[in-house]
Amino acid sequence: FGHIVRGFTPNLHIEARSQVVKIETFIQERVNSNPNLHFVVLVGYSWGGGDVYEVAKWLTNESGLKIKIAASVYVDAVTLQLGTAENRLPPGSQSMLNIFQSKQLDASWLLGGGPITDSKEIKPVEIDLDKKENTADHGNIDEIAYQKILDFIHQKIIVQQ
Repeated sequence: FGHIVRGFTPNLHIEARSQVVKIETFIQERVNSNPNLHFVVLVGYSWGGGDVYEVAKWLTNESGLKIKIAASVYVDAVTLQLGTAENRLPPGSQSMLNIFQSKQLDASWLLGGGPITDSKEIKPVEIDLDKKENTADHGNIDEIAYQKILDFIHQKIIVQQ
């Protein structure tokens, strides 16, 4: 568990836990080399949403880094272990955007996100792209969600020059 292989194309497998370790290493190197870095925004699509949860858990509970999670974003996020909807709030997130599709246009895509079920600390912004009409599937939701993600991030950060 925690080491499932994602992807079904020969020679292009990515081991789920190894990807999270690469993300954690990248963050640690950036924080250590830049003492003015105090916040991070985590964004993940599909299994990348599962990565967001795992990296947030690491940052909050294990990393020892003095960095806060300004925002987390899920786009049709699925868990790393089972491929089911990632519906847990990422630990330590000060704000959350969760974009998902509730209906499937293409029955061959079994993966898909869903609403957050444990949002006691903060109220996430939840966007079901299929609430009014069936406009998204797991294969195109990242392109459809792009501008919504940028708008959310711009609301959460101030770039100092």
